Amino acid sequence: MKPFAALINNPYFNAVKNIKRLLDPDQKRSAVIMVILLFLNAIADFAGLATIGALMVSALKQDIFGVSEYTPDMATSPAEFQIHNALRWLYEWTNVGKPISFLFFLSMVIFVVFIVKNVVSLYIFYIQARFGYNISLRLNKKMFKYFYEKGYLFIKDSTSGKKVYNIVDVPMKFASSYFISVLGFSTELVVISIMVIAIFFIDPLAVILMIVTIVPTFALIYGFSKSQVKRIGSEMNELSPRNYAKVFES
Repeated sequence: MKPFAALINNPYFNAVKNIKRLLDPDQKRSAVIMVILLFLNAIADFAGLATIGALMVSALKQDIFGVSEYTPDMATSPAEFQIHNALRWLYEWTNVGKPISFLFFLSMVIFVVFIVKNVVSLYIFYIQARFGYNISLRLNKKMFKYFYEKGYLFIKDSTSGKKVYNIVDVPMKFASSYFISVLGFSTELVVISIMVIAIFFIDPLAVILMIVTIVPTFALIYGFSKSQVKRIGSEMNELSPRNYAKVFES
């Protein structure tokens, strides 16, 4: 259990837990819809990448369209055979005549897919951003009520800059720099997971090479930047209330 606990003790999982802790019951129900939209956005991103992959395979393997019969022994793996067969079926269905015309057709498909994908992604981002800023608005009201109920003496003993920072700036940063960032990172994680699974079925060795090369590099960058990001965040939390105080007390 200790290795697992250490694995999930990172900024991403901590952020998810903090967000869950701050949500009200009705917001948690709405968050389920946000997660569904997240997966839809990830699938749309993967669809765009898949169309580019189909174009690249068709451009590099144009010989598969010239043979009368394509057999499994002509492919390096069962997954590659299925992909080539699907492209051959699409080539015969379009009846374009030449591989170069088929490549032009796939280019047009990519253009349409990316337009649709970007429209869908933009609308999903709008819904997620609106949800995030609604959470910030409610947090803003809660913080104002908290300070108001503390009474005059508490407010008088506290600096105005710190109060304004806690009421206005912190909830706003929760939406813009915390909640939306976590949703974006989660979307990328889902896309990468789908890609890794797809590549594993095509060539398992490629996944092993990716893990061997990418994971150590990521670990080094993460280990170096984690303390720096934490330090910068702490400095911003210290400086922002002072700036507010200078503005409101001048």
